[in-house]
Amino acid sequence: MLNRVRAITLQVSTRASALGLGLPIAVLLFAGVMTWQLLTAVQSSRVQLRQSYRIMDSLQDIGLSLSNAEAGQRGYLLTSQAAYLRNYQAATAQVERLGVQLRTLVDGNQEQMTRCMALLAVLKVKLAEMANTMRLDHGQAILPPELAKAVGFGRADMVATVHAVASVALAEHATLLARIEETDRRLDRVRLLGAAGTLLACLVLLWAARRLHRASRTDSLTGLLSRNRMWELLTIWRLYPDPGGAALIIIDIDRFRSVNQVFGAATGDALLITIGRRLTAIAGDYPVVRLGGDDFALWCRGISEEEAVLLAVQAATELSRPFTAQGHSLHLTASVGVAHSGSAGLLDLRQASDDASYAAKQLGGNRATIFMPSMHDDRRNAAELERELHLACLADDQIFIMFQPIVSLADDHLVAVEALARWTHPRLGALSPGVFIALAETRGMIDQLGRKLIELTMRQARQWHTDFPGKCPLIHVNISPFQFAAGHLVAELMLLLSIHDLPPAAFCLEVTESAFADDDAIAALVEARDLGFSVSMDDFGVGYASLSQMPRLPIASIKLDHSFVSNALKAEGDAAVLTGIVQIAHALHLQVIAEGVERPDQLALVAKSGCDAVQGYLFSRPLMPEAVSHILAKQTG
Repeated sequence: MLNRVRAITLQVSTRASALGLGLPIAVLLFAGVMTWQLLTAVQSSRVQLRQSYRIMDSLQDIGLSLSNAEAGQRGYLLTSQAAYLRNYQAATAQVERLGVQLRTLVDGNQEQMTRCMALLAVLKVKLAEMANTMRLDHGQAILPPELAKAVGFGRADMVATVHAVASVALAEHATLLARIEETDRRLDRVRLLGAAGTLLACLVLLWAARRLHRASRTDSLTGLLSRNRMWELLTIWRLYPDPGGAALIIIDIDRFRSVNQVFGAATGDALLITIGRRLTAIAGDYPVVRLGGDDFALWCRGISEEEAVLLAVQAATELSRPFTAQGHSLHLTASVGVAHSGSAGLLDLRQASDDASYAAKQLGGNRATIFMPSMHDDRRNAAELERELHLACLADDQIFIMFQPIVSLADDHLVAVEALARWTHPRLGALSPGVFIALAETRGMIDQLGRKLIELTMRQARQWHTDFPGKCPLIHVNISPFQFAAGHLVAELMLLLSIHDLPPAAFCLEVTESAFADDDAIAALVEARDLGFSVSMDDFGVGYASLSQMPRLPIASIKLDHSFVSNALKAEGDAAVLTGIVQIAHALHLQVIAEGVERPDQLALVAKSGCDAVQGYLFSRPLMPEAVSHILAKQTG
């Protein structure tokens, strides 16, 4: 029990130390533990006192029973009357019972046990002598007093035995008095300590209550108001019969997590303090709140919607200026959302301003956005669509794959197909891949969706390899840059290949140029290439890649973005650039595929520039697997 109390003391002290309350509360709990120990000692003493009382009572009863037994013995020996014999027998039996009772009472106390065992030995001898004396009679004539005095219990022996019993009782009485005095002293100490502990507890709890109240209203890092305090202010404002105009401005720092990851938490904390100071400088009399993490807010009562928008724009502008923290020069931006009571309507200002901030971040950040009712609907629809996409990934009848042919310019034969995701929504119908794939990337679902798409593609590839052995076209599979983040993409691909008994050479991994800006993604693509996969750079020319990077990338082909083809028809310079890129790619032993070819003049241009293959509506729209099987059957027939 004591160890448990000490553990609780340590736990409470540790938790309270975050608010500076550890030492006072530890002292208070220590005083409580000491009080508990003293009370335990007092309780133990009282138990011993009650035991001593019972021992004294037993000793007194033994002395009385011995006197009764002696009286009954002498009376029977002198008169032979049965009444004295019965009194003697009852008294001796009582002495034996009391002896057993006394042994039980002193069990566990060695000192008492030693004294009482000596007394019980004397009692045993005396009772045996009395029994032997009683057997001398055998119902004969009355013994003369001299003989009875000689062979009886004996007054001298009786006195000695009673004296022995009395000495034991006196010893117990002395012990009893000593314990009573010690108990009284301990009780005095307990009362004093209890009074002091109660007073200390009251003082510490009052002080702790003030500290906790202050901590609940103030952010410990920046000194700004806390989230709880802002909700209190907002609740108080709503309780007024005529609250007047008010606005809530939420500031979400863009990409703040990278600061902690690159420069450390200390730099991040210093930056948060500086952000709080800048917001306080522009807020004037309006309270500045730290909601938590990298989220701040301005609570503005008595402000018009135009003034609130200007203040939000000022906040975004102020936070876009360079920061200096821990010796590092940092450039940040903020997504600022503002909601005014005049335009938010019945919607909670908290929800409205959060929706506006979310909309600003979706637009790229570094801007202030005022709330509009459609924002809440858009965000709710996005959340609902996310839930339905998760269910669709688990179902078998909503998400499927279509394939768009890639045709060789050398012989117009089908040489490859690109696997394209499709989702037939049960409520919204056919959805564009740009909608649900972008949603999966931003909501952390791309691994789940990508795994399902690759599984469906390999399942169909297995069917084609069975139906058209040695004639199956290369299958291009789109890989999102976000799928490389987990670090196990290649392992998953190899597992699915083994399940469907397919070679890596049957697939080409298509990735956009942005993936090649990530070292981890490049390492994964190198591993995939070494295992036998082909790698193709999709949408070449609109991302981050440059011609100087191409020799060091693990790619076997590039797919020119359709904007290259469109622009090349408008200006001779763009046509020359197109031809130059194709020549450079061929010099690096890369194949060139032109995407988005929809007209004959575009086909003529890419053929003249030297492209190896084309893909576009001029040849075929995305097809169902059965239609591709029909083309393969004709081509191999």
